[in-house]
Amino acid sequence: MARTKTVQSPHTIWRRYETEFSMAHIIKGHPRCGRVHGHNYRLLVSVKGDSNRFVDFYTVKEAIEKVISRDYDHRFVGHKTCEELAQEFHEKLTATFKAEVGIDLWETSKFSVRYPA
Repeated sequence: MARTKTVQSPHTIWRRYETEFSMAHIIKGHPRCGRVHGHNYRLLVSVKGDSNRFVDFYTVKEAIEKVISRDYDHRFVGHKTCEELAQEFHEKLTATFKAEVGIDLWETSKFSVRYPA
């Protein structure tokens, strides 16, 4: 009788990191947001891995904070909407982690976007 070896497949693991930062922008042509104004943003980044390969929490935190402090915190980002910013975060962090990344970005305590949806 042949023996079978059980090979356990890896389980999906999402490493998540949340941070806050302040940033200013302007939405051209918008009745209220058409002048320079700022928000206190909240960003939740999820990085996909599995039980055989995952990104260390410290590495996740450091990479995200580096991008935020270098390009966004206390900066004016021009005419970018929250949706465009979420997509930009996604592109930068996917390239950084070389893994699937999810972005949740709150512009206010009540309004947020998810990319990809």
